[in-house]
Amino acid sequence: MIEITFSQSAAGGLKLAKSSKPGQKSQGPIGVIGGTAQQRRQALRQARKLRVWTGVEMEGGRQDVCPLTLALDIGPLADLDTGMEGRQTVLQTLFGDFSGVPEEIRQENERTLARLNEAAESAEPVRIWACESSLDELCGLYYLCHRLSG
Repeated sequence: MIEITFSQSAAGGLKLAKSSKPGQKSQGPIGVIGGTAQQRRQALRQARKLRVWTGVEMEGGRQDVCPLTLALDIGPLADLDTGMEGRQTVLQTLFGDFSGVPEEIRQENERTLARLNEAAESAEPVRIWACESSLDELCGLYYLCHRLSG
């Protein structure tokens, strides 16, 4: 099953969840903001104790997660049927201060769209992760529904 998210952050969280097993010790950084030095030390000690994955085991693996970062809540949408050039302009505006990031996102979007085309041809199930309060994700959901329907 292909799993579609509409941001790099959501994809990272889903990849972590799909690669974690119940009871497995979690890895990664811990940060504590605010409080006194003693409160921060106590919070860090407590957080280290809780670093065991308590979520459910998810089917599939991290390779099934495909981010589609289009930022459809920003800029014109008129050219989506003819290509992604307008989206690349928006992504360049949003991420242009970070060297190579707009190009990386473009390449990842192309891989995701190619994988979606393969899934449509082979009738592979597609799960789309979207939040009803996120305009970007709702626009992405509508875009994919339109794209996959015809």
